[in-house]
Amino acid sequence: MKKFLLSTLFLVLCIGLYAQNKTYTIKIESISLNSVVLSWQRADGTSEKDSTHDYTLYYCEYGLKGFERGKGVIGLTAWAGNIINNLIPGTEYSFFIRKATVPADSSVWFEEYNFQTLSCNTSISNIKTEMEYANGINIKDLLNVHITFDALANSFELEYGPQGFDQGSGNVIVSNQNRFSLGNANLQSNTEYDFYIRGKCGGIYDDWSEKYSFATANVFHYPGSEAFDVAFEHITNKSARVNWSRIVPGYASRSYKIEYGPKGFERGTGQTQNPILNIADLDGLEEATEYSLFIRSYGTATTDSVWLTEHVFKTLPCNTAISGVKSSEVWTTCYCGDGAIVIEWDDLSDSYELEYGLKDFQQGTGNLIQTDVSYVNILPNLGSMDYDFYIRAKCNGTFGDWTTKNSFTASQIYYAVKNIQTSNFEIYPNPVEEIFQIKLQPVFDSNTVTVLIYDLIGTIRFKSEYNDNYNISSLPTGIYIVNIKDKHLSETMIIQKK
Repeated sequence: MKKFLLSTLFLVLCIGLYAQNKTYTIKIESISLNSVVLSWQRADGTSEKDSTHDYTLYYCEYGLKGFERGKGVIGLTAWAGNIINNLIPGTEYSFFIRKATVPADSSVWFEEYNFQTLSCNTSISNIKTEMEYANGINIKDLLNVHITFDALANSFELEYGPQGFDQGSGNVIVSNQNRFSLGNANLQSNTEYDFYIRGKCGGIYDDWSEKYSFATANVFHYPGSEAFDVAFEHITNKSARVNWSRIVPGYASRSYKIEYGPKGFERGTGQTQNPILNIADLDGLEEATEYSLFIRSYGTATTDSVWLTEHVFKTLPCNTAISGVKSSEVWTTCYCGDGAIVIEWDDLSDSYELEYGLKDFQQGTGNLIQTDVSYVNILPNLGSMDYDFYIRAKCNGTFGDWTTKNSFTASQIYYAVKNIQTSNFEIYPNPVEEIFQIKLQPVFDSNTVTVLIYDLIGTIRFKSEYNDNYNISSLPTGIYIVNIKDKHLSETMIIQKK
């Protein structure tokens, strides 16, 4: 019924403003007890836009209905509309308008339009509550409770308190709008609250509304405090990554202080970092152990509650099972043929071994890499060839089983390695069992030539001046890179040791 009456009143006002035989049609965009927003256009539909400006100026004058012209409130507006404030509730007003270029003695300036502000009414309806939470990842902190309602009074009072509180003993808030924001300073988490509202007209408050309620949830922080939403990721048996953001939006610090250690550690004795970004890697952790972490902005006092707020995570147990294996080929930025195969896997162990060799090589005869991290970079020096590799992990001094066979292809890694047909030297026999010979083309200066033999991970395994033959019987079976160089030229070739 109330909405119907308001709609009817609005329609009557609009009809009053759309009076016939006048230059303008005026529309009430919104109206309240103390204000109105008006807009207008020419009744004949023609445009009054000023062709020399991006705006059109109008003079307006308004006052109580029947006011003496020239003694009203006169204003200048640069758009076809006006916002009028500080009006009297339930009062009829007269409004006059003319384009700035129209003379003051024009009949347009004497065409009267009327509107009436709404009357004060202490009835309150359609009460709603809205809980405002911080936009956190792991923490949903209550920041504010907003209460809105429909009413037409001059001002309002709200009283609230824990469920069942005696009226007159609660917290009281006054507002001139149809909205209250309680904040959270006087609220407790996971608590039921009751509240009442009443309106004031003519300096007199009406009766309180019936009882309404809301409930809080979760732990909250006071607005403006330096509370962080903390997330832990990439947790392994010996490391973790932590990142954080302010729960309450505000100034982002350029540096932070963190302290962490096994849960229950004595503050001041933990490991510390001073990250300049809101992220940090925590290394050197113990497996299957619960840790506590504390964080504050660098300039925040050590007595601030944020430095006492504990964030907890737990490392995973060591596990020799290998998973998430993948390989990729990467290149240097010089486009000179230098590149590598990167092999990586999920990290849940103390250390690892990786063995690799040409496709279908026999395990135990390949190239072995030992590492404490869950990736290796391989420089195979062998382009357009397929490789196999195996990985195993160690926990508490004991290796687990080798993985099943994995493979990668080195497409053009180190393409400076020459094919036999295009090289300026020859090696024979190849494959070789113990002794091989090198035949040089005249482009090499044999008096200054050095012969280097590398394994597939780049380690020099043999070095010699230029000779008639070379004995590599001490080298294990496998693939090697022979590098021939003098003062001006350097070339490489692949050999296989049987």
